[in-house]
Amino acid sequence: MKKIITLFLISLTIYSCGVTKTPVSIEPISRDVPAAGSSADLYVKANNWMVENFRDAKSVIQFSDKEAGIVTGKYLMYDGSYSSAYQIVDGAIFAIVKIQVKDGATRITISPDNYTAVGSSLAPDYEFTEAKARKVALDLIDSFESYMNTEVDDF
Repeated sequence: MKKIITLFLISLTIYSCGVTKTPVSIEPISRDVPAAGSSADLYVKANNWMVENFRDAKSVIQFSDKEAGIVTGKYLMYDGSYSSAYQIVDGAIFAIVKIQVKDGATRITISPDNYTAVGSSLAPDYEFTEAKARKVALDLIDSFESYMNTEVDDF
């Protein structure tokens, strides 16, 4: 009887500490944002938005072309990196943010990288699920839309 109880407790412990791994693949999320201004003005405004929102050193503007009206950057959506005495794990999840501008209109497209969501029954809030990734992307798009439709205080 003791063996059965011990076996049950060991299996319960192993099960409760179980780790789940779920592959996540999100299609690019895009939105057209009407904005007043010339292509050159909107390009500068979009570039400034990226500078203000890419606060982490891992988030960078990778390409910009004023004549084509394109600004592209790599955005850190979630930094799940950690280190222990035995290993260093880079759990960072990135997305490519592409902004296109033309006279009177802009388009922002966010393409999150494919990743594996790692979860545990002991820490369910730690898992960066597909829903959380979509929320981060949509919040970023909302921020862009709000920024592009605010008046610039010319110096």
